[in-house]
Amino acid sequence: MSRSAVLLSFLLVGCGRTEPTSSAPPPAVSSSVSPPSPEPAASSAEPASSAPPTPVVQPLAGFPAVDGACTQDSDCGAAFFDGQCCRQCEPRVGNKAWVKKVNAFCTSKDAGARADCGPKACSWVFGAPRCADGRCVSR
Repeated sequence: MSRSAVLLSFLLVGCGRTEPTSSAPPPAVSSSVSPPSPEPAASSAEPASSAPPTPVVQPLAGFPAVDGACTQDSDCGAAFFDGQCCRQCEPRVGNKAWVKKVNAFCTSKDAGARADCGPKACSWVFGAPRCADGRCVSR
């Protein structure tokens, strides 16, 4: 018999199912272990996720209120400052007069030098704002 045939026969014999030689019943499972208790129902007062709630950021005093009134697409523009005058990737859409006010207000606050804004790494492009039903909206 070849060496591989002998090895194969040992593997087959070793993989065969053997019946237990004892006729004793299997050991009893202890009943002192209780089933897991159900999870408590989530309260409606608590958020469903474990993430902390997003804080509401109040705009700086004097920050111009959004004015999105328009009659045509060319009336609309975008500001890249949030209410705290931090530069943002996502544009705030409004009419061009409002955008001009926001840019002037935030430039006067030296927004580019603020250390509490954090760095931004913007890598996406947005469509030009347009006028829809008398309001400036993003595309």
